[in-house]
Amino acid sequence: MKITCQVCGHKYDPLKNGGICVKCGMHADRNIVEAAKNEKLEKENDKKVNGNKVTQVLKSYLNERLKQKSKKSPLRSKKIQIPLCCILTVAIGCVFITVLAYTKNR
Repeated sequence: MKITCQVCGHKYDPLKNGGICVKCGMHADRNIVEAAKNEKLEKENDKKVNGNKVTQVLKSYLNERLKQKSKKSPLRSKKIQIPLCCILTVAIGCVFITVLAYTKNR
């Protein structure tokens, strides 16, 4: 979690620098640093796999994997990347040939 310095307005991560602003050197309040630590711990706990039995652990693991897969862009699949690269290569080739023909005519 980034916080904003009260003196200079610079945004920085208080956990990396011990609560000291990297721009002006002002120290953040302990309450703000503790809140940032608590928020980071909560985020880490949310990512952990839950369950007491093996089946529960596997279900929660698979649910986490499905959440991560759904966040990927559709352009990241090979089915789309290969035709897209071919189209871009042809377009670059056409531009190159057009420029070459134009410069020969001059």
